[in-house]
Amino acid sequence: MNQNWSSTCQLLLAFADPTFNIRTVANERDMYIDFVRTLDDAEFVRLARQHRISALIGWRATYQIPNLLPDSARVPLLQDLLINSRRNESLFSESARLLASFAAIGARVLPRKGLVVATRYPTEGCRQLGDMDFLVPREHAKQVTGVAAALGYKIGKVSGSSGDVRARSRHDLLFWQYFIRTEPMMFRRSDNPWLEHYALDFRTDLLELNQPGRIDVSDVISTATETGSFEHKGQWDLRYLALDVCVHARRESDVIENADSGRALILGRIIDALLIWRDQRFDHDGFRALVALTGCDDAVHWVVSHAKLFFPNAIPSNLDWAAGWSDEWETYGVYEGRSHNWSSKTVERWFK
Repeated sequence: MNQNWSSTCQLLLAFADPTFNIRTVANERDMYIDFVRTLDDAEFVRLARQHRISALIGWRATYQIPNLLPDSARVPLLQDLLINSRRNESLFSESARLLASFAAIGARVLPRKGLVVATRYPTEGCRQLGDMDFLVPREHAKQVTGVAAALGYKIGKVSGSSGDVRARSRHDLLFWQYFIRTEPMMFRRSDNPWLEHYALDFRTDLLELNQPGRIDVSDVISTATETGSFEHKGQWDLRYLALDVCVHARRESDVIENADSGRALILGRIIDALLIWRDQRFDHDGFRALVALTGCDDAVHWVVSHAKLFFPNAIPSNLDWAAGWSDEWETYGVYEGRSHNWSSKTVERWFK
């Protein structure tokens, strides 16, 4: 860890690190006691929620590494875990219903992002889900949207105050279609007290790679189906899952540079990738070949380099090839010079 970072920041990173355990604490007991002694409890909770890892830290501080985090910081995060677990139960149940409905019309739809990554966490309630993301073959897009509409979903967006579904403005619709998805998001009210609404997000172009010489979404779905590499809960080819996470994180980072609200997602995205890469079944050689084939080097370099900064002990050595640095990042001010000497101001901006 960088000793120039605050004790609150360092303790947050420690609890978020997939390799952090009781033995780690025992080996550096004095250091962690000092972190706790100078801990800003309210700031710790705020940052955990800002990075959307409060449920994960609540679980680890309660069940995996108990008696380290004071209750003033632990209990609010445990409450987040309990609430998030109820939310996720509802989202998984709803996604299973949707997948069954899509399968009934012969549409080969795959869950993606949070629905799949959640299965890699200690419990599925540790991964905070915002919506349900699905990968849809282009030829089935209209049918799938129709099925969702028949189940009560409407195209629109939810206002922050009341949760009401209302039509998007033309500007909003164009923005979301161009930057985020190829199909509008759909919403349906939820009767679950822990969840105001269900948000359904379709993508017909996986990773925006449908270009000449690139991987086509139909090829991905066909391969996954034929090899049986995904299961009922959406555990499909880990190589594609890791690439999906990296590209999504990198795309968000471009927005983050000029939007304070977005920078909160960085730690959560990095942890997603680490949990996939650390799976014993992960095909690292195949992943490297896939990255070369799709031309997504920059996205993977970006995530791996940030992972090495925040969680140096958790990054698999198999990813050393992806720890390079891009000249483009100097333009964004991500680091100073080419000596891998990160600016303290650069790091601090992720924890404001």
